[in-house]
Amino acid sequence: MTDFSNIDPNFRVEPAPDLDGLVYRDARDPAFCLLGVTFEKGCYRRLPAAVARSVSEEVELLHIHTAGGCLAFVTDSKRITLRAAMHNVEKMPHFALTGSGGFDLYERNAGSYDYLTTFIPPFGFTDGFSSQRVLEDRRERELRLYFPLYSGVTALSIGLEPGCVLRPVTVQGPPLVFYGSSITQGGCASKPGNAFPAMV
Repeated sequence: MTDFSNIDPNFRVEPAPDLDGLVYRDARDPAFCLLGVTFEKGCYRRLPAAVARSVSEEVELLHIHTAGGCLAFVTDSKRITLRAAMHNVEKMPHFALTGSGGFDLYERNAGSYDYLTTFIPPFGFTDGFSSQRVLEDRRERELRLYFPLYSGVTALSIGLEPGCVLRPVTVQGPPLVFYGSSITQGGCASKPGNAFPAMV
């Protein structure tokens, strides 16, 4: 069978990342700005558990999936690594794994966000994965890391180069709440940044 990653590098899943020399911080560290999700009772949630339970059984089931959640921060690190633990890896025949279980990285430029890369999980993953991206150069970037649309996240840490700039992004305005169908959830989007809440 042909290995399509030899023809098109966009099909390539990165090998295990080089973790040497990186400094890891939990995504809940105040150096990051956590948006769209909160951490409660051992996992990231779109709503507090009690609120989700009070709405409906379906909302309670789906509120632990992290669609719409993101981490906003500024750094000049050229290497960015993530380590994610997940409690319910979703592999569906009609849904790209990059959407249901991957993370997207975007850079802010002149008021809009440009796609940089997707942290792609290996197909055989069962409870999380590590992945690294090396950016083109070392300069300050305002970044947003979008969480998976499904596959609830129980832990997330970000590895950056020692001595690099790291600070949270100040976000203006009240939070937005979306209530809708699986389309609003991001069902079958190819990557987290393509989900409706992320685009809005």
